[in-house]
Amino acid sequence: MSANGKDLFVADYKNHCIRKIAVASRQVTTIAGRGGVKGHQDGHAIEQAQFARPSSVCTGQHGVFVVDHGNHAIRCVRWSGQVITVAGVPEEKGHADGPLRSAKFNHPYDLQVRSIVCPQLFALNSHPYDLQVMGSKLLVVDSDNHCIRSICMREEIVETIAGSVGGDPGCVDGLPAQARFCFPDGLALSSDKRILYVSDTGSNCIRAVTLPSALVDQYGAEIAALAGEGLQRRTMLHSKVRREASASCTVQCLREASA
Repeated sequence: MSANGKDLFVADYKNHCIRKIAVASRQVTTIAGRGGVKGHQDGHAIEQAQFARPSSVCTGQHGVFVVDHGNHAIRCVRWSGQVITVAGVPEEKGHADGPLRSAKFNHPYDLQVRSIVCPQLFALNSHPYDLQVMGSKLLVVDSDNHCIRSICMREEIVETIAGSVGGDPGCVDGLPAQARFCFPDGLALSSDKRILYVSDTGSNCIRAVTLPSALVDQYGAEIAALAGEGLQRRTMLHSKVRREASASCTVQCLREASA
């Protein structure tokens, strides 16, 4: 849904395109992709862009974010009418953390946006299921890798924040590295943005990931202040945040919590 509530955006999975529904008039238009044509291509949203089974969309400051399920990538339809690839290696599935353009996903699925504050990324011409943006981070449920990923827009890196690295499925609660998921395919953030709810489809339950929001808030300004002082110093501080934050991040099955 657009910020003003006037337009609803839809990922048209089998038509490989992104649609817009005007709520008042109920008119449907295609805003990106060539209906019925499957592929991967950035560029002009209507004339050039191609998607492969897009599974979820959500609007943000810079445009409509798209989980391009079949291309194993995260895309953005910018308000200017251009489509870019935000993260992932198009048409190449796998699991790899690291820089946005070399990170790999395996059928990501759903997406929601909280806020985006990284204008430099969107100045570039440039199978996950569910994605949410928390501050300057996109949170992605990487379904076939059985884990939750984070795309840090400011540092331009992808990392695994909960679940197995390498894709071993299961239903195990605990600290991020210990937790296991089984084909998770949906995400939702709590109103205070501190708990990430995960639809763990293969485990037939809803999981809750406690996010280290306080630590992120604590160091956010310091990281931003280093934006012009070189990658090494920013990376060192970012690593410190990750180490301290991981200690306060836990995964819990709500079915067991309510018992």
